[in-house]
Amino acid sequence: MMAAFAILLPSLAVASPTPERQRFEGMNQVYDVVDPGQSTTTIAYLGVAVNEDACQAACVGHRKRCWSYTYHSSSLSTDFAGQCFGITSPRWSPTPDVAGITSAKLLWPCRVDDDCSLNGVCSSAGTCACDAQWTGARCETLALTPATRGAGYRGVDGGANTSSWGGDVLLADDGTYHMWSAEMTEHCGIGAWAQNSRIIRATAKDLGSPFVREQVVWKVFSHEPMMARAPTGEYVMYFTSNRAEAEHGECDCCRAGQSRCDGSTGPGDCPSEVVDAVRQRYERRAATLGGERVGGQRVGGERVGGERAREAGGLGDSSPTYMSYASAPEGPWSEPQAVFPHWQGSDTNFAPLILDDGSLLALWRSWEATGSRVFIASAPDWRNVSSYVQHHEEVISIDLGTAGTEDPYLYRDAKGNYHAVFHHMYGEGTTDQWWLDTCGGHAYSRDGKSWEYSGVAWGLAEHPRGNAVSFTDGTNFSFTRRERPHLVFAASGAPALLTNAAQYGPGKLPGTLGDNGDASYTMVQPIRT
Repeated sequence: MMAAFAILLPSLAVASPTPERQRFEGMNQVYDVVDPGQSTTTIAYLGVAVNEDACQAACVGHRKRCWSYTYHSSSLSTDFAGQCFGITSPRWSPTPDVAGITSAKLLWPCRVDDDCSLNGVCSSAGTCACDAQWTGARCETLALTPATRGAGYRGVDGGANTSSWGGDVLLADDGTYHMWSAEMTEHCGIGAWAQNSRIIRATAKDLGSPFVREQVVWKVFSHEPMMARAPTGEYVMYFTSNRAEAEHGECDCCRAGQSRCDGSTGPGDCPSEVVDAVRQRYERRAATLGGERVGGQRVGGERVGGERAREAGGLGDSSPTYMSYASAPEGPWSEPQAVFPHWQGSDTNFAPLILDDGSLLALWRSWEATGSRVFIASAPDWRNVSSYVQHHEEVISIDLGTAGTEDPYLYRDAKGNYHAVFHHMYGEGTTDQWWLDTCGGHAYSRDGKSWEYSGVAWGLAEHPRGNAVSFTDGTNFSFTRRERPHLVFAASGAPALLTNAAQYGPGKLPGTLGDNGDASYTMVQPIRT
């Protein structure tokens, strides 16, 4: 074990005022990312420190602004003992770890609007004046208000619940709100998504009303619809599908006298080979994320993406992404065209943004050895899928630990800045239960090319499974999964609602399709205006 001694590198000699700090014991900002004594793109190894105060001083004096630090006590019996790491990115995404490890935020004054996550203005006093929809010292937290029970989309057929999984909403020219959502057939839960998912369209007259299903747009199997409006008026949909166009899924969760028929998947509802395949998919993904443990840190693990993802054990569903468009929300829809037809890997979670000149900026993900990683895609013409370029340089989820981030939603604000929100999966138990981290992430960019990940945007970063949603009736509820985020914009163009796939069942083993814990619906939660 290294001897504990204080060091001051030449690069740390710059005098700086000491900002206030917020300490979180047992939390680790560098878990799963760095090796002992090493630095990465946004994590600076600051040496061995005699105590946490010395680590803080090294972080404050670093040549590049150090937004937070993680200190490993010298009493730890690991190769990380006494080591101090500074995070030079403004993100805050800690993971629960053992006693003797402490992370802390440094509350620096802002210098430019970028220090306010481009969600506010940096004042001359060095404080962020946040846009109404955002809060926090860095305007990094979405200002959510209590949700209304019954709002969102919760389909009922024959008196029995159906489960849906997120919804993308557009305001039509006639003032009607249209939601496109993934919905499970045969009253199954989200655990049967790869076997029973279809895409439906639902409408609401205003943002406070429940959405009501109007039509089935794409049959089984189709999933995770993402919408955009073209400058010429078309409604453009990107979705995951195998183009089978089946009326029914492989699982039947409404078997007379045997199933609950309540939107959940229970024992015997799916063929045994389906259950085995799903279990194997989760187990292989967990094994890939597990890696080797060294003193509370995961080290090693080779990245797996593209064609090699299948060779590593089928990490994620591998159905391709398609694009289709229509002149009206109800269709008819054009013949779907494959996006990235040669890609062989996980479903891409393709998130589009069509710009005023008809070009495309998009985000997509790949499941790799450290989880879900997010990349950029671009095209000069959204109509021409052969012009789409799949960039592989990581610019958003840099140095984000297991299990990364997924389900991106991309938008541009009134000032022309780019933003994205995500399902944030860097938290407790992410090597084997990443789906249970009910947090959202946020990233921002001035040009759509260079990005900063600001960390957790809703939910509790320090206790990812302890955050409850408040409702207008005064009650609270802790959902076991909260994924697939989308923003809904009011007629003024400001964000008005956050939609999420919300699993309200116990969700103990969603990968086994065996405990009836995967019932879900599409929840909407208002944003402060």
